[in-house]
Amino acid sequence: MSSVVNNNDVTPGCIYRIYLQNFVTYKEVELYPGTSLNLIIGPNGTGKSTFLNAIILGLCGKTSIIGRAEKVSDYIRTNCETATIELELYQEKGKNNVIIKRTINLQDVSTWSIDNVAVSEKQVQELIEKFNIQVDNLCQLLPQDKVHDFSDLNPKELLKSTLSAVKGEDSVKKLDKLIETSLEQENLKKSVNQTVTQLSNLKSDNERLRAKVEVMRKRNEFEDKIQICERKKMWLESKELKEQVSHHESENKNAIAALKRCENKLKPIQNSLENDKRSITVMEQQKLATVREIENLKELIKKTIETQQSKEHVIRDAQLLYQENIERQNNKEHELSEAKAKLEMLINNKQTLESRMGMESDLQAELQQLKQSIGKTTATYDIAKKKKQQIEYELLHTIESQIKSCTKRLNTLRDVNNERLRTLERYHKDTYKAVEWLRENGHLFKHPVYEPMMLLINFTEPKYARYLEATVPMRDLVAFTFECKDDMNRFLLATRRELGLRAVNAVCSRAAPPPAPRAPPPAHLGFRCYLAEALRAPPALLRYLCAGYGLHRIPVGDRHTYEHADRVPPHITCFFTENHKFTVRTSAYSREVSSSTFELRPARLLANTLDVDQITALEAELVKLEKLKKEKESQLSNVQSQLTTLEAQEKEINTAKIDIDNVIGKMVNLSALIRLQERKTNDIANERAVNTDHERALCKAKQKEAVLKQCRLHDELQKIFKKLHQTVLKRKLITIRLEKTRGNINEYKSKLRKSEGELTENKELVESKEREIKQLNLKVNEILTKLKSICNNKLPNDRDFPYTEQFKALPSTLSQLQEHRSELETRMNAINPGDAQAIKEYEAKERQIAKLENLETNLNNQIIKLQNKINQLKRQWLTDVEELINNININFREMFRRVDCAGEVKLEKGEKEDDFSAYGIGIWVKFREREEMMQLSRHTQSGGERALTTALYLLALQSLVAVPFRCVDEINQGMDTVNERKMIQLLVRETTDLQNSQYFMLTPKLLPNLEYNEHIMVHTIMNGKEIMNYKDWNYSSFLKKARSYRLPSK
Repeated sequence: MSSVVNNNDVTPGCIYRIYLQNFVTYKEVELYPGTSLNLIIGPNGTGKSTFLNAIILGLCGKTSIIGRAEKVSDYIRTNCETATIELELYQEKGKNNVIIKRTINLQDVSTWSIDNVAVSEKQVQELIEKFNIQVDNLCQLLPQDKVHDFSDLNPKELLKSTLSAVKGEDSVKKLDKLIETSLEQENLKKSVNQTVTQLSNLKSDNERLRAKVEVMRKRNEFEDKIQICERKKMWLESKELKEQVSHHESENKNAIAALKRCENKLKPIQNSLENDKRSITVMEQQKLATVREIENLKELIKKTIETQQSKEHVIRDAQLLYQENIERQNNKEHELSEAKAKLEMLINNKQTLESRMGMESDLQAELQQLKQSIGKTTATYDIAKKKKQQIEYELLHTIESQIKSCTKRLNTLRDVNNERLRTLERYHKDTYKAVEWLRENGHLFKHPVYEPMMLLINFTEPKYARYLEATVPMRDLVAFTFECKDDMNRFLLATRRELGLRAVNAVCSRAAPPPAPRAPPPAHLGFRCYLAEALRAPPALLRYLCAGYGLHRIPVGDRHTYEHADRVPPHITCFFTENHKFTVRTSAYSREVSSSTFELRPARLLANTLDVDQITALEAELVKLEKLKKEKESQLSNVQSQLTTLEAQEKEINTAKIDIDNVIGKMVNLSALIRLQERKTNDIANERAVNTDHERALCKAKQKEAVLKQCRLHDELQKIFKKLHQTVLKRKLITIRLEKTRGNINEYKSKLRKSEGELTENKELVESKEREIKQLNLKVNEILTKLKSICNNKLPNDRDFPYTEQFKALPSTLSQLQEHRSELETRMNAINPGDAQAIKEYEAKERQIAKLENLETNLNNQIIKLQNKINQLKRQWLTDVEELINNININFREMFRRVDCAGEVKLEKGEKEDDFSAYGIGIWVKFREREEMMQLSRHTQSGGERALTTALYLLALQSLVAVPFRCVDEINQGMDTVNERKMIQLLVRETTDLQNSQYFMLTPKLLPNLEYNEHIMVHTIMNGKEIMNYKDWNYSSFLKKARSYRLPSK
């Protein structure tokens, strides 16, 4: 909360202090305005309007009120992330000032606080409304870019702005309510006229239908009687159907009884069938068990016979072994001589091999040497192979990957034209279609034709694209360039008239080198080059751009240039820094110099720029990579040759090794065979003699034992055969029983099918009867439901049945009723049916007439109520408005009289006094004696006259409006010195002598020798990098020097 208290009865809402941080051009500044007139002066571009912008944005105003940037983040100082606006306002007498603070970030998000307490924007708006501050009302705050908009306000807008500023929003709401109510009343009157016309037409139509309707009503009486006959017929039919239902229900009971008898007869058969089925299951299992037992017995017989046969083999083998031993004893000498001969042959073979190939030890040594050679060759081969793999990896994954990457980047950079063509299609479809036409019809032109500049211009660096877009408008960037005017006219005729592409633009420029700059740009200020030098385009395009926009005279700088912008030589009237464009203009009248700065936006049309330097660098890198690739491929070829040689050497050594291995293997094999043969020879020589008697006894013992086992097996076999015979008989018995049981089952099934057929017939009969009963009941219900729907939901047996008397009068049988109905139909047909739709149409129109009459009455009542409401609102509002405009007119005329002109303010009402939508304020002025009074407009008065009128109108409101402060920005621009002096003197008197509300006037200059007083506070804005911080100023020293200063005598 502020420590400052309103002790001097200052108007609540007046500004005590303005504090800005990182806002537009200010890093930090604080302004303490006076409570009366505040003149804020300073050169253009120093930041005067920044204070007005801060007041608007700090008091919940929108950026559209200022008329400059669209986003609030655009007001943040360059290279800063947030900006702060702090406004300290007076409250009622005796209360502390209130501090409103707004902090803005680059994401366009604002945070608000009141007295350092975080609040919502709505709470700040409520506080501002309490002080009657209207930042969007041009009568209270008039920004620089909105000065000319004030004179463009039509009378209606001016009336609303004036009422909002003087009488508050309540008066504007009353006007809106009057407009809304009068419009509603007019609409109701139109509705009444339409209703009266429609009512008259309907009544005349119904008079014509009345005679037809009377005839139709008589016919309808007969139709009603016929309908009652039809209803009684339905009732009689339902009774007959109910009798049929009773009959069918009796027959259904008999069928159900027969069905039960069939079910009782069926049960014993089903039980017998189920028992036989269970018996068959048991017998089949028994039969299966006997079959398995028979198979097992057969298998046992087979095994027993095989065992007997094996004993025969034992007897035979014992005899053969005995005979073999006898024969072996007889052949021992022959085997020994053969074994010795084989041993001698093996020894001779080994000695022959050693004499031919060498000893085994020598061969082992030679083999070891070959293995060492193979190891060395293999190691060398592995090293060469690794080297080959490394080279292949570098080629595949490094060099070729880099080549592909460079090629891809080059293709991407060279594909800029396609990107730009898509951009052209998005922003300028007519030009895009014209490009397609030109590419197909380029042969029609004699001289070179250039496609839109945006497709052909490239830059040494992409950043220069936004500089060119900030200099050359879109109409030229999308323009075609021709070297011959005849070609240009032919092209425009074809595209605009024949193709209907009205938005296509074209220029003509001869193909000659563009003009060269007079001198290089000052490098000490950070300038790098002229904009034309950063472009790459055909000469005809460059020449046109230099001639039209002076690109060869626009230097491009950097941040250093921005920081020393005030030192740029005066002959450079336009230049770029890193993020800003500076333009310097000299007034043709006063020769005063003014400068403007604009922050650059990102490029749109030229965003995809062909980077020539980067393409050159990539092409050089690609050549270098291709050379390196060839070197690696050569190294790979050499390594491959080395590998081939090493493979041949290794193959040769392996062949020699295999040969030696084979020889050593043969020697080892021969040595093993010799050892075996020696052992065999010794075994034969040392084998003992065979005992013939012992061998014979042993043979007979083995044969006897085998014969005894055969006898035991024969006994077992007899027992098995006996058991097998019994089991086969059991299987036959089970089979006979199964066949008998299956016969019984077939007989039961036959009986069952017969009984089931009877059961099915009875079931179908029961179902048929139930269906018939159901259908009859449905039909009865349907008839009764239909009868109830047409008889007020009642039946004839109900007490309150509506047609009881009519039913009693009608015949009670269907045949008699049908005869009576036929008689009624004959009498009805004797009457001309006419138009059946006539009665419906007549009754519908009667209902519509009654409805329209009620509507007419209601509408007239509403019109009367609205007229009373209008009269009441008009009495409350119009008197105040006429009095207000009369007071404004008095002040306005007096002020115009003081500047030797004439002015008048009128309330314009239009043709109808109650047409409040036509109400407005007309400002009529006359600046010369011989002129007539003319209404203020931009087409009639000059800019200075409109500015003077605006200023005097605002001054005329000064004494009438209860607003805490007003602001006008450079309203004196364009006025001649006489009128400017008179206007300022009036402003001084209105804002200081009469002690009206706080006033801010922003101007770049003041006329000399103006009259001032102690209520005026002059704020001089001196903004720049070299100026000291305002907190370091010594006010006492400044004032002392100012008082001692005297102008030199002439």
